[in-house]
Amino acid sequence: YFQYIAPVKSGLDIKLGQVNSLIGYEQVEGPHNANYSRSWMFGLGQPFTTRGGRFSYDFDKHVSLSVGIIYYINSARGNTRHDPLVESALKMAASDRVTLTLYMLAGPRPGASGTAGGTLIQPGGYLSLQVTDQASAVIEAYYANQANSSTISPAGNARWNGVAGYLIYDFTKQWGVRLRGELFEDAGGFVTCEGTTNYQPRANVCFGATTNAPAPPVDQTRWEVTSTLQYKPTTSLSTRLEYRY
Repeated sequence: YFQYIAPVKSGLDIKLGQVNSLIGYEQVEGPHNANYSRSWMFGLGQPFTTRGGRFSYDFDKHVSLSVGIIYYINSARGNTRHDPLVESALKMAASDRVTLTLYMLAGPRPGASGTAGGTLIQPGGYLSLQVTDQASAVIEAYYANQANSSTISPAGNARWNGVAGYLIYDFTKQWGVRLRGELFEDAGGFVTCEGTTNYQPRANVCFGATTNAPAPPVDQTRWEVTSTLQYKPTTSLSTRLEYRY
C-alpha cells in the first residue's frame, strides 16, 4: 500500500491499497496474535484484508479513529464483485492499562447461491486489559447480519456472531502461555461449511461436501479452547507449541 501523513494537526494517516482489516482483534500476521492458530471469528466471520483507502487520525493520546472506504474484502467467502463498503474503528484508551476498540463494517455483499444478497452490518469490539506487567486479557464480541443472503433462515437474513476471551501471561521475557476460549454461531448457515473436498488446505469443509460443491448449509454453533506455550530464544524469534480442542 501507499502511505502518506498529511500535515493536519497531529497528522492524518492516509493509506491506499491493501491493508489488514479494521475488523477483529486477530490479524493475518502470526506474530501479532496471541495464539498460533486463528479463531473461528477470524477465519469464518470477518475480513482478513481490505482494498481501498483508509484515513486514520489521533485526536490525542487517548482517542483515535480510522475510517476505510473499500471496494473489496478478502475473506473466507469468495467474492468477485467490487461493491463499495465502509469500515471503521474507534480506539479509546482510558489509561495505559485499559483500551476499548469499537469497529463496524457495512455495505452490500453477495448472498448464498440462489439469493439476492443484501446489506451487511457488522458491529463489534474488544476490550484490552493489562492486568499486571506480566498478565493481560482481551474480550471480543461481534454481531453480523446480512439481508436476503441465507437459504435456510425463515427471514432470509444471514446472521453470525461470536465471543472470545484471551488470557496472556509471560513468566519471563522468554517463556509465556496464551489461552483462548471462543463461541461462534452461524444461525443462517452462511459462513460455515463453504469448502469443497477439492480445496487442498481442506479448510471449512463439512460432511456432505464434494469436489465441486460445499456441504448443504446448516444452522450451527462452534466452540473451541486453545492453549499455547511460547518460547522466544531471541527478541526477534518466537516459537509456539499449541493444543486446540
